[in-house]
Amino acid sequence: MSSEKDKTTVNVARAIDELILVPLSNWPMILGHPIKKLYEHAQEKVQTRKPLSLLAAEKLKEIIKPKDNVIITTGFIVPPYFVGETDGPPGAAALARALNVGLKATPVIVTEEVLTRMMSATCQSAGLLGYNLEEASACSGRFAIKSFPTDSEEGKKTANKMLDEIKPSAIISIERPGRNEKGVYHSGRGLDISSVTSKVDFLMDEARSRGLLTIGIGDLGNEVGMGSIKSAIERLAPDLAVCKCPCKGSRITVTETEILLPATISNWGGYGIEASLALVLQEPRVLHDETTEELMLRASAQGGAIDSGSGLAIPAVDGASEDINKIIVRLLRSLIEGGLKALRAQEKK
Repeated sequence: MSSEKDKTTVNVARAIDELILVPLSNWPMILGHPIKKLYEHAQEKVQTRKPLSLLAAEKLKEIIKPKDNVIITTGFIVPPYFVGETDGPPGAAALARALNVGLKATPVIVTEEVLTRMMSATCQSAGLLGYNLEEASACSGRFAIKSFPTDSEEGKKTANKMLDEIKPSAIISIERPGRNEKGVYHSGRGLDISSVTSKVDFLMDEARSRGLLTIGIGDLGNEVGMGSIKSAIERLAPDLAVCKCPCKGSRITVTETEILLPATISNWGGYGIEASLALVLQEPRVLHDETTEELMLRASAQGGAIDSGSGLAIPAVDGASEDINKIIVRLLRSLIEGGLKALRAQEKK
């Protein structure tokens, strides 16, 4: 790639990341959560000024071969409703579709047993069909789904078994709780959700110990991957350093990932990686459209997932309406269309 094309790619990816950091959700608007500063610290952690969505997309392109398995884990059970939320499942489904369309990979979704039906419906609304792992690997347009235990000791054992069975090239976590320094899992408001949370962070730990590519996407601090910048979050958002449960520990997870992508809404972080992957592959189909966004949001809500802003099972995410989420996708697609047009023009010079 020429230096001119490199510069264009970086500029477009920078615009992508600026878009997914627009403060249009509960945390930054109501509580002033410093998501942009956390993004900058995530860049510093990996010693780069490159847009993080582009870094993730380039890494995925580099290591994933056709028919490789990629684990995507999501799902966040929130009190007092104790159901899943709409942030995470659409982003995971969109990433699953993108990796399948763009890299011919087989996505394997990992979540709580109680969320598997909703997650399957969300993936199907993105255009994928669910099969067991062997059948899913046989041809394109398919995904597999597996549940993960809520017991810690069982989770540690399952992490090893699952990685041995699936043999993933990479593992991506989007909006998943990670344990704090005392081994407790917290909701965004600091409540203990350990008993209902699958211990998927042990899967991430084991993947890192094996040298696999790990990517975390989060929007607050309690999500898998945000442990990479734990000290920065405690300094910039000190309220998160104390929970509201008897453990009296931090809400912030200790679980780290190789690449961390903070975003205003975790789904948008997934969409950012999608968009950058579409850019580096020069294939706009990799990024889903507004119709698919609508279908995914509605499928997750109809499956019982709630908008954490209202507590209602509606196609909104963290207080951002369906229309706002569709606009984000529309703008991302506009960036990709413009970026690819510029890249193709440069190729003709």
